[in-house]
Amino acid sequence: MGRDKVIARKLDGQIIKGYLEIASDVTHAEDISISSLTENVIEVPKREMKALFFPRKFSGEKEYSDVKFFQNQPRIEGLWVRITFCDNEMIEGIVSNSRRLLLDDTFYLKPTDPNSNNQLVCVVKASLKDFSVLGMRYSKLPQP
Repeated sequence: MGRDKVIARKLDGQIIKGYLEIASDVTHAEDISISSLTENVIEVPKREMKALFFPRKFSGEKEYSDVKFFQNQPRIEGLWVRITFCDNEMIEGIVSNSRRLLLDDTFYLKPTDPNSNNQLVCVVKASLKDFSVLGMRYSKLPQP
């Protein structure tokens, strides 16, 4: 069974790279257990986190700038949003258009750039400065 690579970004700027210790939905957890690259288990309180990134690889490209618009991209159903964190970092992606988006203290965002190092981001709502809906995406065309 493979472990999910994660990068926890804390509100104080600290970055913790490792593996998600418990393969579960982090939405309802108070603390996130991460097995660090040195195999130490670190408990990160969710209230201290900005977001939990699920990268393809730990060594991302610092100079890479995400593409924000695509002519031909996979049709992922949901809301296309732009979020801005309290530290002014901005990300665009697709989120599920469900009541969980409104009720939970976190939500999952799928980056729109297929070449992004991040496959998924678990965003802590308390770390956001702005949340803008840019559009809606449907995977199926309505029937006439």
